[in-house]
Amino acid sequence: MGSIRKMTKAQLRQQDLDQENPAFLAWLARMDEEVERFFTEDAPAVGALENRWTQEGLRIAAETARAMWPDYRAVLEPENADVVDRFGRYVGEVFVHAFEGSWRNVPGNGPDDVPFFACVGNIASIAYLEPFSVFKAAVAEGRAKNVPLHPGGTLVWLWGNARENYDQWVAAGQPSASEWADIKFRRK
Repeated sequence: MGSIRKMTKAQLRQQDLDQENPAFLAWLARMDEEVERFFTEDAPAVGALENRWTQEGLRIAAETARAMWPDYRAVLEPENADVVDRFGRYVGEVFVHAFEGSWRNVPGNGPDDVPFFACVGNIASIAYLEPFSVFKAAVAEGRAKNVPLHPGGTLVWLWGNARENYDQWVAAGQPSASEWADIKFRRK
């Protein structure tokens, strides 16, 4: 099981440098156009929602992806990488919009062979959300061996947990990240 610990000054400097990775910055620069393409080409039912940044949007996105790829392993195929990227961007953007999140490059969370590893972070949740990993799991749930379908789906469940954490953070007066970690882990 992992642990939460304070980062050293060198680790904090490296974390800041990771955010300036040119490949990550180029990927971020295309966010709006790729998400709009998701709404118009990949999941128009999500694009038609009055509020796209909700658990309902996540539910529809997961259902759309499962219908698009009856064999859940298709999300791993190179020919589907662009569409999978747009679905993952959407999942991350829901958490950015709904919970004051931000995209972060967290290369230590990803495989060694990628130029960057995009995650979403926010103070309320403490840990990073890996939208591409959870999206792929959502496509497989209920169909892959040992991946049961959560009631409402994994993405809806994650959104509910994020909502609860966010509401608790707001009720606590929106403390800083270190203060919130102390509150959550009762270190004070």
